[in-house]
Amino acid sequence: FPQEQSVLVYTLNEKGKYIGLPPFVKEDKISPVLFPNLEINLSEIFPEMDLAEEPWDEHYVRM
Repeated sequence: FPQEQSVLVYTLNEKGKYIGLPPFVKEDKISPVLFPNLEINLSEIFPEMDLAEEPWDEHYVRM
């Protein structure tokens, strides 16, 4: 969710069901299970911005 500066990750459990992990936020780093040597620093993904002033309605379509 760009406006919330968070990433939701789901993992497949042993019963074949997807389980949601706690949200990762801008200060976190993510390492994908398939690529353990890859580290994604979310502070490099989400820019510095004042979310209260950002016109989000211009960028998203409500459904």
